[in-house]
Amino acid sequence: ALAPSLKLVVMLRYPTKRAYSHFQHDCRNGRIVRMERTHRITRGTPGSNRKSLRFPCQASDFDSMVRADIHEAEKKYHDENIFKVGHNKNWTCAWSYANGQGDSGIVARGLYACQLTRWLEFYPRSQLLPLIFERFVSTRSATLAAVAAVEHFVGVPPFDYDTSTRVKLVEHFYANLPSRLSAYKPMSKSTASFLDEFYCQPNQDLLHLLSHDNNSHPSMISDLPWPCGGAPFNSSGDSTANHSGHHFLLRGVVR
Repeated sequence: ALAPSLKLVVMLRYPTKRAYSHFQHDCRNGRIVRMERTHRITRGTPGSNRKSLRFPCQASDFDSMVRADIHEAEKKYHDENIFKVGHNKNWTCAWSYANGQGDSGIVARGLYACQLTRWLEFYPRSQLLPLIFERFVSTRSATLAAVAAVEHFVGVPPFDYDTSTRVKLVEHFYANLPSRLSAYKPMSKSTASFLDEFYCQPNQDLLHLLSHDNNSHPSMISDLPWPCGGAPFNSSGDSTANHSGHHFLLRGVVR
């Protein structure tokens, strides 16, 4: 294996909400633009023929952008002769790979199985620890349990976060920060349904990838709390709504 001592840790978030969060993040940073001639909403840098949308971007702009992006990508990559990686002829993976360069696009970034398959061509499954974002942030105890799993996986001594003064200060600080979620309106239900349907097969592929291996180990995933992920799913629930102080670990506390 390539670099047998290397440990890979990946955080996976419900792709539909991840896409909308990515969209608003780019909007906040001036990277969602409207083409002046076609009025197409796309991701890019402002220029003479395209202007940045004002944050927060509208949910309707997100809807028109993702539908156009998916339609355009399917038209471009659906022909299996345009792009092949090994025996994979899935047009969504072709889009995700983006001619071997990797695609950081808002929708394609959520095609996790396509991306992880490439990594697993070089590293065995035992060197990969997947974490599910919604479970990671569900409670403080769940966050700490996941961190403990990472510590064990990479082989570092466990740390007592409960007795750390620094950790308590950081938790208190972030618990009192205003939530960014209130800065923009939620995506429309029709857009969420459209993306849930688009991501259904990719989510099933991801579950298969993470739950099957010749040598079972503790990092196996038995289900995903997303549509088509094999676990009960509440479409009205927002897994990011209850991140109080426990989400400090996502901020990279230096201990």
